[in-house]
Order: sequence, then structure tokens, then C-alpha cells
Amino acid sequence: MQKFSNLYKLLRVTAYVFRFVKNSRSEEKTVGHLSTEELSSVMDYWIKLSQFQCFSNEINCIKCNKCIDKSSKFYGLNPKIDEKGTEISAPLPPDRVEKSQPFEVSGIEFAGPLILRDGSKVYIALFTCTVTRGAPWWGGFWERLVRSVKTCLKRILGKSSLTYEELYTVLVEIEAVINSRPITYLYSNVNEPDPLSPSHFLTGSKLTVLPSPNTVPKSSKCDLIKRWKHRLLLLDHFWKRFYKEYLLELRTAMFSKIPKNSGQFKINDVVLIKEDNIKRCNWKLGRIKTLFPGRDGKIRSCEIHVANGTLSRPIERLYNLEIQD
Repeated sequence: MQKFSNLYKLLRVTAYVFRFVKNSRSEEKTVGHLSTEELSSVMDYWIKLSQFQCFSNEINCIKCNKCIDKSSKFYGLNPKIDEKGTEISAPLPPDRVEKSQPFEVSGIEFAGPLILRDGSKVYIALFTCTVTRGAPWWGGFWERLVRSVKTCLKRILGKSSLTYEELYTVLVEIEAVINSRPITYLYSNVNEPDPLSPSHFLTGSKLTVLPSPNTVPKSSKCDLIKRWKHRLLLLDHFWKRFYKEYLLELRTAMFSKIPKNSGQFKINDVVLIKEDNIKRCNWKLGRIKTLFPGRDGKIRSCEIHVANGTLSRPIERLYNLEIQD
């Protein structure tokens, strides 16, 4: 392997060597250009050889059903070896890590029932794309989205009743809000690129845009203005509830994922900075630069890098986001 600086050349030379050995042992000779099967087999060969050179002790322990040494990097990860001999660090299905079209693999969850103005019942069917997901907990992400939608919707509507068209419109707006949430770092400078959101994987752009004029239902001017104000009020309540509940869930999720005897934050974590007398949608985002522990060893405050400098804030005013490098 040390003789080649190009992986493609290494694979081709190895494949021709393997073909020569196979042709010398078999009556059927293989000639012509290399096939994808031959290149794939030599790739598996070099991967397994590299794994054995770097983790020979761990592989031998797995084959002999012995415990891995505590000093190993794989200790606690429960590694396995599949039929090809390739190490697997987590039981992820192939459709969770392969590149594919949006909603080629999806999850579905129902919420309801909701009572309409005419007394009929309706249900919400929430489809979640699992193409870009990587968490091994199979149903956790769509259950989380159902909770975010259903909890806020119940508290907003209360005992009020809507028609089917009005409820459908509100749910479409809620869908656009949730699918437009940033999942990457949000810059304060307008010249920086826009943060990625789930809607970018669906349509390539944000969903929070004005509807086309031809979608406005035909009705009187007074009715349209009245229903438009009513829907704006509902959406305003939803935004407030969503920010409030989302931040609380972030804090709860952060504490639930923290092992014992470890810090709550770490260097380079992207956090939302709470500010008094400022709307939550205008709170600053920053990246933790320095941690300041107390006498008990626990993190008490952090130095945070923001767009226009650095800030020092206690951890009570920080919310860890769903972002990992």
C-alpha cells in the first residue's frame, strides 16, 4: 500500500493481481476491463486489512466473544462484524445513510382527533423524511415533531372551532414554520449564507413565502379581512408557543443526554443566548469559546463568540441547539 499514492491506482493493480490468481486456478478465464464487482471486492479487502492492522486486538476479541479492553476506543460502543468482516459501530439500516431522494424513506404518525365547527372529526397525518436522519432511535424523530405540533396546536386553539379549510390553512402555515427552522449555524451578517433548514431538502428554499394571489378564496372583502386577522392571531400564538416549548425541550433534551460527572456544555457548542426585553426570535446565536468551571468543578459560565465579538454569560442564559459538528 505504501508504494501507491493514488487509491484508484492501488485498487486497479490489486484487482489485476486477484484476477491473475483466479485465472491461474480456474479453467474459465476473465479478460477485458475490470468490472465493478472486482473493484468493489478489492476495496473490501483493503478496508478489512486496514481495520485488522489498526484494531487487531479488538477484532480478535469480537471473534472469540471476549470483552474489549477498557483502554480501547471501541469500549462501550458494542462493535460487531458482519458477513463481509467489515466492522459495524452501530446497527444503522442502509436506508438511513445512503443518498436518496426526499421522502424515499419516510415515517408517518397520526395526531387527533380535532373537532371541526360542524362537529366532524379530523386527524393530522404527519409525514417525516428519514433520508437525512442518522439517529438509531427509529421512531423518536417523528414522535418529537408530532409533540411539537400537537401540543402547541391544542393550547392555541383551546375550545375554539374552525372549518376544515381554516384548520388546513393553519396546519400548512405551521408546517412551513417547523420546516423552516435552522439546523445549521445562523449568521448575523446578511452577507453570510442562509442556514440550512428541512425545507431546503424538500423544495430547495424556505417555505415561509407569500402565497400566490390565485390561491385566495373568493369571498367578500370583509370576510377575507376578518379571517386573515384571525389566522394571523393563531399563527402569532403558535410562534410564541413554539419558541417557548422548543427552548424548554432543548434544555430538557440536553440534560437527558448528559452522562453523569460531565459538563453541560463543551467547546464549539452552538448555543442560543437569552436576552431580557428582547423577542426570542431576535436572540443571538454564538459558539462557545471558553468554559469557566466553579469550585465544585461544574461549568458555571462561558465565553461565547458571536458575530460582533465575544460575550460572557452564565449557563442559565444559554440553550444548546440541535447541532453537532
